[in-house]
Amino acid sequence: SVQRAQSILWSTSHKLTIDHDPPRILAAEIVGESEARLGQPIEVYVRVDDGDLSGVASVIGMWSLTGTSEFPETAAVVKGVKRRADMWSLTMPTTEMRSGATLLLVRAQDEAGNVSEPFHAFMEVLDEAAILNRVGHDPELLAEVIGLFQEDSPRLLDEIRQAIARRDAKALERAAHTLKGSAGNFGARAACDAALRLETI
Repeated sequence: SVQRAQSILWSTSHKLTIDHDPPRILAAEIVGESEARLGQPIEVYVRVDDGDLSGVASVIGMWSLTGTSEFPETAAVVKGVKRRADMWSLTMPTTEMRSGATLLLVRAQDEAGNVSEPFHAFMEVLDEAAILNRVGHDPELLAEVIGLFQEDSPRLLDEIRQAIARRDAKALERAAHTLKGSAGNFGARAACDAALRLETI
């Protein structure tokens, strides 16, 4: 009958999602070692959330070598690989980078075409050749300097925390200055800049 046909026709339900909200990038982190090395591609994991809407369709990334915080229209970008619903990876080249902190820009787009705001993350990239040059190309001396840094940095960070808690500007300046010098041995520009800001508070 007509009544039965109508009943069958409308028995199938369809989910309709209206998505006007762009996805949000939550984090971008280097996989494995905390310090990347010049000349070696680095893998960056990107955590992204689309709030159970249409789903993330793509993630792209690029180095901002000029310091711009926006994606240029003609920029060469790296396309991400989906690892799971909320995790993508970017394999970023380091051939054009300089030693120190470089700004990474990441952007996501969902299945509905909504584009996220650019996500900014500073990545520390070390130049092994420059570091060896600082110690006269002596691997044993470099190992000793690294050992001293690993031994001293937790103590210096603790001194910085205590100085801040006590509002002791002199102690903060002294510990931050020492940490800046230690980090400078490795060309760790981001760490040096952070220590300098603490030193000059």
